[in-house]
Amino acid sequence: MKLRYYMRGLAVGILLATLILTIANKDNRPLTDAQIRQRAAELGMIEADSVKLSSLQNNQTEQTPTAEGSGRTEEKVEESKVAAESKAAEESRAAESKAAEESRAAAESKAAEESKAVEESKAAEESKAAAESKAAEESKAAAESKAAAESKAAAESKAAEESKAAAESKAAEESRAAAESKAAEESRAAEESRAATESGATVTIYIAGGSSSYTVSKKLAEAGLVEDAQEYDAFLCSNGYATRIRVGSYEIKPGTGWEEIAKIITF
Repeated sequence: MKLRYYMRGLAVGILLATLILTIANKDNRPLTDAQIRQRAAELGMIEADSVKLSSLQNNQTEQTPTAEGSGRTEEKVEESKVAAESKAAEESRAAESKAAEESRAAAESKAAEESKAVEESKAAEESKAAAESKAAEESKAAAESKAAAESKAAAESKAAEESKAAAESKAAEESRAAAESKAAEESRAAEESRAATESGATVTIYIAGGSSSYTVSKKLAEAGLVEDAQEYDAFLCSNGYATRIRVGSYEIKPGTGWEEIAKIITF
């Protein structure tokens, strides 16, 4: 009876030792003898020598069995031993299968992590490439917009220059036409004045706004009413008539004196 307990304890000890070694070997770090004994003690196991000694002591206190009883006991011990070894082998295989499953799960988890890292890296690269492409497109659009604005500004500046040149040309043309018209008017008036002088009729003198005393004196000289424009201008200035000249048309007979002419054209 005690021997059966002994064999059962031995089988359990082998099984637990196998499990401990299997778990320890998962990290490739074998346990030392001291660590194995410590683990066995924590699990309530005792060494084989202690079990054997206790069994022998108990056997001494019991009566010696008969020869027939001893034969049956040995058969039972053998059967128990075989059953224990079979159970231990099955549990060892189960432990190995569990360890293999855990190793496979760890490998799959690691592979999944690596795959996830690769996917994330790929996504980051694609995002970076998209951002760079967008930045390049925006830079290109900005450059094209700037070029278009500069081209428009250049066109507007050119148009403004051409418009200004056209306006200046038109103003010059109008000024030239006005000058020619004025010259023609003055020439006509001079001709009429000479004709009137020759015929003894009055001469018409037109004084425009802003005309200086010398301009008026020159017109009078051209009309034949005075002999020298500079001398008559000096006369007007020295006698205070230069600042009192009136705008308008005046009929003056040839041979009229300087003083009388001055009174006619002033106020």
